[in-house]
Amino acid sequence: MSVKEEGPAFLLYAQDFYVDCNTWTNEEIGIYTRLLLSEWVNGPLPNDERRLAIAAQTSIKKFRSGWSQIKSKFSVSDDNKLFNRRMEDVRAERLQFIEMQKEKGKKGAEKRWSNQQAAAIAPAMPRAVAGSMTERWPISSSSSVKDKEKNKEQQTPAAAPVDNSNGIVKDIAETVDKLKPLYPRFNSVTFIGSNRKANPKAMLHTLQSLIRAHEAGTDVGDPYAYARATLRIEEGKYNAKDHEAQAAEYKIKPGEAQNFSAIFNAIAAQQGKTT
Repeated sequence: MSVKEEGPAFLLYAQDFYVDCNTWTNEEIGIYTRLLLSEWVNGPLPNDERRLAIAAQTSIKKFRSGWSQIKSKFSVSDDNKLFNRRMEDVRAERLQFIEMQKEKGKKGAEKRWSNQQAAAIAPAMPRAVAGSMTERWPISSSSSVKDKEKNKEQQTPAAAPVDNSNGIVKDIAETVDKLKPLYPRFNSVTFIGSNRKANPKAMLHTLQSLIRAHEAGTDVGDPYAYARATLRIEEGKYNAKDHEAQAAEYKIKPGEAQNFSAIFNAIAAQQGKTT
């Protein structure tokens, strides 16, 4: 542990110091104080009078004259080093305080991040994820106002949500859930929303590549940069004809828009609870 981590200062209990050293000479107090400073900065002291005299910045003669008074303040460790027990108690208290402050700061940051994520994901999930998918797979609807009013009057029970995209919507939503604990600072929803025109399978493979990298113990550095680079590679695997075929294959049929939206509303609600 370095003095930088412990802090540059330590507590000096004035009353205790005064009472213990009240009968000492100025020379003895000076030597004792310098040894304490050296121990705080460099750790336990060498059990050697000449090296101690150098640390106290005094001659070996003056050091030996005062050492008989001072040495009772130091103990010998198992590795033959000298240490002041009160100094090490103060050091331990200081380190414990620093660790407690770090833990409080970490918990506070995690709480703030969690709240921000919960606030951002809930409204963003239907817009970003569902919005990006519907751009790739357009939803056509010819329902008129009269049709909607008629349906409302009939109060027909809503049909159960149906995934009409051969599993791509479900796969991406599940991958988003898996990524959250692996890359807390990577917002998958934002990434999807900023790449709305990407091929759906290319997007899925890109997100899955982050999971595979984590499982392999690979440090991806900036997950956003890694995902963007991977997406460019995955996009290159699909030509214009593939894009057109994929869009036709995964297009949501007229009249099923409500079910499609329900899927992502459910995902958003779930993410809001677990974030």
